[in-house]
Formats: sequence, C-alpha cells, structure tokens
Amino acid sequence: MGLDITAYSRLAFIERLEPVGDRWAQEIWEDKYWGTDQQTVYVAWFDEFPGRRAPLEIPPERCVDVYSYVHRVAFRAGSYSGYNWWRNELALLSSGMSAKNVWSSGKDVPFYELINFSDAEGVIGSVACKELLGDFEKFSSDAQRHKDPWFWEAYQLWHNAAQLGADDGMIDFL
Repeated sequence: MGLDITAYSRLAFIERLEPVGDRWAQEIWEDKYWGTDQQTVYVAWFDEFPGRRAPLEIPPERCVDVYSYVHRVAFRAGSYSGYNWWRNELALLSSGMSAKNVWSSGKDVPFYELINFSDAEGVIGSVACKELLGDFEKFSSDAQRHKDPWFWEAYQLWHNAAQLGADDGMIDFL
C-alpha cells in the first residue's frame, strides 16, 4: 500500500451526481463515464482540510462532482512511510522545521499546503497549487542538491503535479 497521486489541469464542471437508493454516486460515475473516451474525474465530499480544495466546491455527502480535464499525470508517491519521510525532508529543506512542527506552525511556511495535508486521500485545488508551484520553483536548486537521489526524483514529480494543478486543476490523493 502507498500513496497514489493524480494531477489534472483545466477542469471544467460537468455535473453533480447524487446517490440513488443504496448506490453511491461514485458507482453511478463508473457506470456513466468509465470506459468511455470522455476524460472525466470525480471529486467526492470529504474535506478534512478546509479551503485546500478551492476553488472546487464540496458536494453534499455521498455526492460527487464530475469534471472534464485536459491533461493528467499520475505517479506513485511512495509507501506511506516513504512519502512521510519525503515530506519531512521537504519541510527540513524549505523551513528548517520537521513536518510535525510545520503542522502546528501556521500557513507562512513554504509547502504548507502539501506538508500539512493528508497522506492518504483528499484534493488540493488550483489556489493552493499556485502557492505550491511558487515554492517548488523557489527551492528547486536546493532540492536538486539533496543527498538522496530519490528525494529529487520525487520533487520533480510533485513539481509537475503542482504545475498541472495550478492550471485550473487539482492534485488528487488516493
């Protein structure tokens, strides 16, 4: 098990799907869109980090919002422990603080939107992606010099995800 990331650009709202009887909206999305040539993604209702998915709305419980997208990239961010190591290294590199200290520090820390976010599920919208993109560009040289080559490889993947998300898109954590 681990963290899978998919980033999307140029999202356009299509519709809100509601559950029908005992069928969840995700199942209805699969029936309607899965296997078609339409490039769609759904965004579910759960949101443990208020404001992080802006400007995307939060659908009512058990509902999903369906969006089309233009570009998509997916990657494995590592095992949960591997991702948390990388996230801690990112915090140390950019702020000199551990990820745990960033969580309680407030928003004025580089990469705050990513470091203080779920390691399992959720959505980061284009507003936060634009902030992250600026941080990725600012710290790119420092990240490239990191002692562990995997850190730099992952940094580049995340940088690309932030670029897509900043283009009216999102980063989806699964």
